[in-house]
Amino acid sequence: MQDQVQTQDPSIPLIGQPWTAQGGILGAIVQGDGESNAAIIVPTAAEAFAKALTFGAYGKYVDGADSYTDGKANTAALIASGLDFPAAQHCANLVIDGLNDWYLPSIDQLRALRINVPDLFKVTDWYWSSTQSSPLTAWAQDFKGGYSGRITKDTTCHVRPVRSFLIR
Repeated sequence: MQDQVQTQDPSIPLIGQPWTAQGGILGAIVQGDGESNAAIIVPTAAEAFAKALTFGAYGKYVDGADSYTDGKANTAALIASGLDFPAAQHCANLVIDGLNDWYLPSIDQLRALRINVPDLFKVTDWYWSSTQSSPLTAWAQDFKGGYSGRITKDTTCHVRPVRSFLIR
């Protein structure tokens, strides 16, 4: 019996390499919808670099914004709530290279980016995820020590948008 070898689609760059048509650097490939994987793109345009913002809506909890893996759904829920979420709003309002589907990554997406492309982030800073943990806290990722933690939503952390899409 021969081993089956899967090869990567040659049109997909290696992790950490530019994917110009998609707006940035391929930061990770993660589990997608069960049938396909998802590519996570980290933008390199100046307007996408870390902004120091609060998570927002301290004392409020939004249903549907607590996924550890789906930052796109979390961001959509935060925006749809009508409450003030500066970190998520910054990401959702970006248009980079004509692409307008940027969002605040989930905590597991940030963890994957910390492993794969830490040089795209300031290693001395914490970054907000879109994953809430309570009305008072949300998850953030430290890019220096690799720690993930729950931080009060009124704390200022850096924000870095991403976009993702299914690949086959």
